[in-house]
Amino acid sequence: MTILKNITRDTVENSVQRGLQFTIEADDDIAYLQLKDFYIYVDSDDQQMTPSFIEHGFWEPWNTVWFGRNVKDDMTVVDVGANVGYFTMMAARLVGKNGEVIAIEPNPSPMRLLKKSAVENEFDNIRFYECAVSDKPGLLELNVPDINIGGATLQSVDRLLATSDKIGSVNSFSVSVHTLDDLLLGTVDKIDIIKMDVEGLEPYVWNGMQKILKQYRPAIILEYSPDRLSNEEQASFIESMRYYGKIHIVTDIGTEVKVDNTYLNRINWIATLVVRPFDYGE
Repeated sequence: MTILKNITRDTVENSVQRGLQFTIEADDDIAYLQLKDFYIYVDSDDQQMTPSFIEHGFWEPWNTVWFGRNVKDDMTVVDVGANVGYFTMMAARLVGKNGEVIAIEPNPSPMRLLKKSAVENEFDNIRFYECAVSDKPGLLELNVPDINIGGATLQSVDRLLATSDKIGSVNSFSVSVHTLDDLLLGTVDKIDIIKMDVEGLEPYVWNGMQKILKQYRPAIILEYSPDRLSNEEQASFIESMRYYGKIHIVTDIGTEVKVDNTYLNRINWIATLVVRPFDYGE
């Protein structure tokens, strides 16, 4: 298993001393980890999230802090691009029994792990959708790097190779695609927060959830990857976000700082943005 080759003995021993418990299920090539507030199943061969879990006990600390501060009891949270479910599990713990988390993930491999984690944690407040979301329904090719299952994208293989240096081989297969409006409207009473991490397809997901934005007025936390967008896509996306509300960047300590278009146009890294509607909290 790749993960066992990349993680040193010192890393494992230090993690165990911090209280992290994990086992490797060799038959399935999956790892079972006990993090601070929940259990999670991960892919043993993954070279992105799994090493972080074992070495640190968390993933993306800035987003972890943001979730801890903003996800509250009784909320409804939508996790678009749920991957193995780290933020899904965290949100399920935070919203409590009266809240709901909706996990959307098109890749069957991490979805299987996500569902196993939900059962292990006895979370019955999670709803699962195994599909992709975009700006229109259909059937599209999902491209999945074999060493980074969280890097699955509907973008072309050429574009994937041009924007990432950790790919390995790429597996491609067809998945069903829906708009978020078609998927969720009429099935929930409210949506408080939508988290989006869909490897460069965020503008398309945004365009396919305009009715949800108008009806529910959720806060949006999303991965912003300008290197995966054309100049036209980037300009249109910024304009759409600006029309909806106030745009903030999430700092490395999980706080929010309001940013203008000049700043957004200078971003040349993968950033986390939060968009709060103009009437949010008013």
